[in-house]
Amino acid sequence: MKKTILKIFWKVTKLNTLLLSALGFCLGISFVLIGLKIYQNVFSSFSSELEKSDFVVLSKDVVIFNTILNSKSVLEQREIDSLQKQPFIEKIGFFTPNHFRVWAKVSAGGGLEFATELFFESVADEFVDSRPSNFRWTDPSDPVPIIVSEDFINLYNYGYAISSGLPQISKGTVALIPLEIELSGPNGKKTFSGKIVGYSERISSVLVPLNFMQWANKNIGGFYGTDKPSRLIVKTNKKYAGGMDKYLSSNNLLINSDKLGTAKLNAWGKILVDILMVIGLAFVLFSFVIVLLNFSLIITEAKTEILLLLQLGYTTATITKHLWLYMAVYMTIVFAFSAVVYYSSYTYLNKILTSRGLFYEDINSKSPLLLLLLSYLILNGLGYLFIMNNIRKRNKV
Repeated sequence: MKKTILKIFWKVTKLNTLLLSALGFCLGISFVLIGLKIYQNVFSSFSSELEKSDFVVLSKDVVIFNTILNSKSVLEQREIDSLQKQPFIEKIGFFTPNHFRVWAKVSAGGGLEFATELFFESVADEFVDSRPSNFRWTDPSDPVPIIVSEDFINLYNYGYAISSGLPQISKGTVALIPLEIELSGPNGKKTFSGKIVGYSERISSVLVPLNFMQWANKNIGGFYGTDKPSRLIVKTNKKYAGGMDKYLSSNNLLINSDKLGTAKLNAWGKILVDILMVIGLAFVLFSFVIVLLNFSLIITEAKTEILLLLQLGYTTATITKHLWLYMAVYMTIVFAFSAVVYYSSYTYLNKILTSRGLFYEDINSKSPLLLLLLSYLILNGLGYLFIMNNIRKRNKV
């Protein structure tokens, strides 16, 4: 019977059709696996940067009238309400400024002695990145914990320290330097000890706990009102980053453009990878349909021979098994070649992107191999059921 099935198979099979479907399989599987690897490795390499870009600081553009009239550039409530309705906004946080003067003194020895006027700002804890556990304040006798922008440390080390002859300091050293902070306002003066407890990549400011700011504004600054915000920190939805810059520019709102650019790059990148994977899946499905149609044609053309085998006592399962064996061999060859095409293509792509400063995991991770094996088993199982069903339908004894 094996020779009979082989004769039937080669009699009806069109090699051009099978080669065309093999090409479709190779392209489709390669597209899907490359898309999977890009999701795993390319976007994961951006994960920390994209997490930071979820939060951006918005401010109102300063115009010439603010300068002439000495007025603050603030966001009105209607502008905030409009902003909250936009699809790219998930949550809005408000900066609380100080309404008192801040004077900080550093006297750590070793030539590191200077004093400077500062400003403080506060935001809700959920908007502060890398917030340490000791960034809290409960009593006027407590030291004031401070979080500063990493940019400030860089400006000091590579600008102020060099030009002023002061020693450069590391992040770890900064945390050990004692600060004397003098606050003054309509309600008098008060001196606190201070300590830098963390650094922010998200917010370029000098941050203190919100409850300390509220206490100091009332008890030292004599301020009991509510500020109109001059800037906001917002949590964005990266999926809608493409339309964000247009809205902001039309409403005279400023944003850190490189953070928005990272979010837009992520959004567009994922769209392109989605398209790549959809095309790949379409190729795989189309190629599989061609294979099934080819075997359906074999069964139709060999109806007489198959019916004779059934009459001689061979079961449908036995005939299906022998005919399916040729499909399994074909699929094995195609999937093995597809794996070679995928690894060759991704290795080349990985070299190109790595040379541009992008770094990924080892391309030999198991996920693509497992997906390839699972697809192979599923398609072969479907092929077996398809062949058996066609034999039963077309060759009823």
